[in-house]
Amino acid sequence: QNNKMIYDEDDKKNHRCSTQCHICEKPLNGDKVRDHCHITGKYIGSAHYKCNIDRNYKKNLNVIF
Repeated sequence: QNNKMIYDEDDKKNHRCSTQCHICEKPLNGDKVRDHCHITGKYIGSAHYKCNIDRNYKKNLNVIF
């Protein structure tokens, strides 16, 4: 499931001012995309395109029976 991204004015400002990837913590140097949770839609932070694509969301999924 890929829910629509929730992206408010504070998130826009944060993304615009971001200079480092929130995943690998290296400088973005113009390679900047918006990372968001595909379950909740909540914006997480700015990331490199490759870091965002390579991120394994399944490892953070908790399953409770």
